[in-house]
Amino acid sequence: MLPQLEASIMRVRSFILFAFGRNAMTGLGRKSLIGAFLLGVSTLTASAGSHYEVNWIPMGFAQIPAGTHEQKFILPPSASGHLPLGIVMVSSRPKKAVSQPPVVGSDQPLTVEQQIPAKLKFTIGTKALPDWDLQDYNTAYVINLGDVRANPGFENGNLTIQVTLESEVEGIAIPMVAMPDVLVLPERASGPLLELIQETPDPVAKQFLQALFFDLGGDKINARKSYEALSQSDNERIARMARRGLRKLAYDGRPHNPSGNLNERYRWGLYLQQAGLYSQAFNEFDEARIIDPKHADSFYRAGEMAERMNTGPIKLLDYMQRAGYAVGFQEPAVWYALVIIERKRGGTKLSNADLRAIKEHWLLGAAMIWGATGGRLRIATTFYEVLDYEPREYVTYAEGLEAPAEDLIGRRGWFDSVISIRPRLPEEQGKPSITVGPDQGPRGAALSATYIDSTWPQYMRLWYEHYLWAIRAGEVISAVPDGEALSACGTQPPHNIGTSVRSVMRYHLAGDECMRPRIADTPVPGGYVDLWQIDGPYPVKDTPPAEGPPQKHVLDPLPAAAPEKTIRVNAETDFINLAEVFPGAGWALARATAWVYSPADQDVRMWIGQNDGAAVWLNGACIHRGDYYSAHKFADRNLVDTVASYAPLRAGWNELTVVVESWPAPLDRGWGFSIRFSKWNNEPVPGLAYLNSPPSSERVPVHSPPPAGEHYDWRAVQDDFRDKLPALKTEDIERITGLSGVRFAGTQDANGGYFAVMASGQSNKPGYRAMDGVWDSTRDRDVVVNNVLDWMRESCCLLSYQKGGVERALLFVKPEAVEIFGRLLAEPAEARMVFGDRTILQRALGHVRAPAGTSERLVFVFDVIVGPPSGWPADEEDLLDPISPVFVPNPKKVKPSLEGPPGTVPGAAPSASPVLQ
Repeated sequence: MLPQLEASIMRVRSFILFAFGRNAMTGLGRKSLIGAFLLGVSTLTASAGSHYEVNWIPMGFAQIPAGTHEQKFILPPSASGHLPLGIVMVSSRPKKAVSQPPVVGSDQPLTVEQQIPAKLKFTIGTKALPDWDLQDYNTAYVINLGDVRANPGFENGNLTIQVTLESEVEGIAIPMVAMPDVLVLPERASGPLLELIQETPDPVAKQFLQALFFDLGGDKINARKSYEALSQSDNERIARMARRGLRKLAYDGRPHNPSGNLNERYRWGLYLQQAGLYSQAFNEFDEARIIDPKHADSFYRAGEMAERMNTGPIKLLDYMQRAGYAVGFQEPAVWYALVIIERKRGGTKLSNADLRAIKEHWLLGAAMIWGATGGRLRIATTFYEVLDYEPREYVTYAEGLEAPAEDLIGRRGWFDSVISIRPRLPEEQGKPSITVGPDQGPRGAALSATYIDSTWPQYMRLWYEHYLWAIRAGEVISAVPDGEALSACGTQPPHNIGTSVRSVMRYHLAGDECMRPRIADTPVPGGYVDLWQIDGPYPVKDTPPAEGPPQKHVLDPLPAAAPEKTIRVNAETDFINLAEVFPGAGWALARATAWVYSPADQDVRMWIGQNDGAAVWLNGACIHRGDYYSAHKFADRNLVDTVASYAPLRAGWNELTVVVESWPAPLDRGWGFSIRFSKWNNEPVPGLAYLNSPPSSERVPVHSPPPAGEHYDWRAVQDDFRDKLPALKTEDIERITGLSGVRFAGTQDANGGYFAVMASGQSNKPGYRAMDGVWDSTRDRDVVVNNVLDWMRESCCLLSYQKGGVERALLFVKPEAVEIFGRLLAEPAEARMVFGDRTILQRALGHVRAPAGTSERLVFVFDVIVGPPSGWPADEEDLLDPISPVFVPNPKKVKPSLEGPPGTVPGAAPSASPVLQ
């Protein structure tokens, strides 16, 4: 045995003696030793980075009975498959009660627990792996990636393995973790870690595995020394994992316990989440939510961490529900869903337990949406069971989707979503779920058909498809991730596709934005705008295509000359029939204008009815481009409330303009529109009034977007950041930085992608990577702090520039990391000289639309100072400092905190530890 490893084992024994007393080495049992490992060392459920190459993913406990048994373990999932990681188990000898002679003066026999020998044997397929003789201290066993992939259950997402336990105990429980560290070994190198270290020829890999052995065994002194020596290794992968190890050790040895202070607990939680120390992050967020029961973000992030730790759906459900209720939002938007479950089909009949499981999975997904939106969006679900003795007719909708006939729903507007769930027939194995929009679904509801093997992540994905239809048709939110961009949302790697959807709802949509999308609702009589000034018709100068729909023209400039006809109407019907106003107009446009009085600034829902298509302007700004024209069941029908948009009304008289297009024959069977304003809960908006001629006073000024180049307070804009922050263009970045030739580049596919900010005259150097526009996501990557953001591996990028003799930078950060980098980014003292008392969160500059596969996503921009690029750290986590520069007391009516941390950190802190700098 290597002398240093032998010395480390002695330290582990000393640690056990110190922690549990002199009888520990003979009486330390399975639970107490595992508890020491998990709580004292905090590695199996904790050590990770925000990138999957350095993540440790907990897999729970292997419950291994005595004898030989086949066991199955679920491999660590991600939204796009299974993570390519090896598996490590850590354990010591189990304990057994042993009778001892009575002590002097007693006739009662003494029972003590002693560790007893135990040997584990593993067989994968036909391959017998090396035996594992457990010791009286923690040792580790590796099942590496090659053997994981070779196991017979791999295609089903399992590790299927034959395990033999030779011991006098009835069984043992061993914690398992999937980790990339052991991938420095050959893929089929499985067995006791200590033996694998001795057989490793690569000296750098051997040194790293020794550090891992120290880390797993609780020998922090040798672990830190080894990690520090490797942190600047030429082997990039090993260097990153070594720096990860240093961050964990720095947290374990932090100089101050934040105790009862909300700000300190929350900051530590944010840092640990970004660093991938999930169990520690959970503890900090859990403490923060106890300190302040109304701190919704602590509830939500604690739930995220609980999911990472595989604590199960019940705990996750609890945290998500509490995150929604903690905000105390008074009037949430409601999304109505009908879930239809067919109880018997073919040879399958659902039991009551099956039915309950389906409902619980759906409701768990609904709770995710509730928590992610801070209680602003509630899914109200109606369950309907199709009984075998009371069958319903199933019909075929578009795309071959089979579901109950629409007469199950009384009228259009009752439901936004319909989800049909059925048992699979044998010939349907592998068949995917199908979704159609409300213009092809039953009674104006979006429709999905799926099967009973779906779980809450799949239900969330189906619901999100409905939600996206509403977003796109209503044009209520721009640059929303979908498709290939979805899996790159949230902390990487995502646990499943449901986690990605939840992350979009939490971080990529502003608080108020999530209430805007709707598909259907019950019309409210008297809520429609009935006073209009209408002019037209304006003939469309175009030629109809031989096949397919014509081009859309609602955004075409209308002639400046006086229209053929202008009338003012006081409509008697909710839908304005333009075919009656302009009979025989053919392919034409019409413009309708109304003035809407609002007693206050308020965002409201705007229901649009259209035949064929309509665009809307409010106070001179186009708020609805008319990308969606009525189609399928909505085509050429004078229907109200087919598209849910929104209107940012301002106090006073708002000028509302609608341009409506009538398509040519044979699509000319109707022409018109309707507009209805409502609150998010579909109630009428109080205090609104309408005119069909310009008011003489109190007119709202023409809308002007927020100007670029100014600083904005994130707290003031975070609930509506798309409208309240400027959308930055390359010319804005040039004006802010003084750089020339600025351009954005990027792409994304299912395997990854990037976003980059580049400027003319720049070449490869510290802090800058020149991109040639070619990115192979199966090969290319970026893991250093520079001007490139790797969607799967990074949270931010920096663009350095000079201004006023000071080295400054623009921070481009993903939505899910704004809170983390905005609060924790460490700046030098000169930042205060430049920005005064403004914090980073008070220096938001705007957002950039980043190309991401078939969709777009936002990246936020902040004005920061982080020194010259030559001094930037390799890892973005090392830009952060969890220790607040000033002590922030708890808010009023919150549990009081103890005294704050010391003003300066002791100089003895290791220089490689970013946590303590």
